[in-house]
Amino acid sequence: MEIKRLSGLDLPRIMELQNRVLKALADHSLYYALVPAEVEAMLGDQGLSLGIYAEDQHLIAYAAMRFPGSEPDNLGMDGCLTNDELARVVHIEAGLVHPDFRGQSLQKLVYEEAIRQTRMLGRFRHLYSTVACHNYPALVNSMKLGLAVTALREKYNGYLRYVLYQDWERPLSIDRGQVLKVACGDRERQEALLAEGWLGFAWEKNENQMRLHYGHRLKA
Repeated sequence: MEIKRLSGLDLPRIMELQNRVLKALADHSLYYALVPAEVEAMLGDQGLSLGIYAEDQHLIAYAAMRFPGSEPDNLGMDGCLTNDELARVVHIEAGLVHPDFRGQSLQKLVYEEAIRQTRMLGRFRHLYSTVACHNYPALVNSMKLGLAVTALREKYNGYLRYVLYQDWERPLSIDRGQVLKVACGDRERQEALLAEGWLGFAWEKNENQMRLHYGHRLKA
């Protein structure tokens, strides 16, 4: 399967894929749906969008990187970045895989290529993403890409989200000698740890719950 750069001509197919994914979701709080104007902006100079088409010309995977610049929802504000550094922030904004093609690591594949192409632009340093606390596949994919949980915030009209981060110039260093395992549903405990400088860097899941592994952030 070939990963291709998407353009404005692909907008209808992206919206069609999003609708198909939303219909298959039992819990719509897992994914904040994008409106056409947001998708179109990332098909232009405000982002980078990639996709995979099946042989029948249906879009089966989509990933979008967004360049938020000075917009008020720039996630670098959660990290207290300076104005100069806010201009170097990029978001992993969207990722969709057709339900019939899940289990083939397509999301991770298209994200990796989107990150590679974004880094080649040479303009960005700070990679951010948001993930619903109970969206296990998305959280696992984000951590496999090298991001760590740095905050827990209400986003998108009150939905609770993990904020994940990766520094391309000075990678995060985490003390893995002392690890605390916390249930993803324990908001108070996680917020306290994050405020003290702990980072979520790994996960585990059993039949009853999912837990994040937290380690203390080491000074560079």
